[in-house]
Amino acid sequence: QPSARYAAALALRNAAFSSEGKTALLNRPRAMPALLGGLGPSDLRLSALSSAALWALLARSEKAKVAFRRGGLPAHRFAVAEKELAHLAMREPECASDPAALRAALRHFDAIARLLG
Repeated sequence: QPSARYAAALALRNAAFSSEGKTALLNRPRAMPALLGGLGPSDLRLSALSSAALWALLARSEKAKVAFRRGGLPAHRFAVAEKELAHLAMREPECASDPAALRAALRHFDAIARLLG
C-alpha cells in the first residue's frame, strides 16, 4: 500500500522535527530501520520522505547520530541508497518516475552527509 507507506514516512518526518518526537523515535528500535527501508530508487517519493525524516532526526541530535553510526548497518544502507540515487540522477534524471522527488532526496542525502561529516 503506497499511500500507507507515504503517510507513515510523513508522520515519522513530522515527529523527527520536534525534540519529543526525536526522543520517541530513538526509543523505538524499529524506527531507524523503517526510515532506512524507505531509501533508494525504487520509490522516489518514499525515498524523499524517508530521507527528509532521517535528516530531521539527525539534525541537532548527537544521540541520533550515535544511533545511526552504531553497528554500521544504517550507514551502509544509507551509502548504498545514496549511490543508487546518484547513479539514477546521472544516468537518466529526466526519465526518473518523479524527477522532483529525486532532486529532493538527493538534497536530503547531501544534508545528511554533511551532518555526519
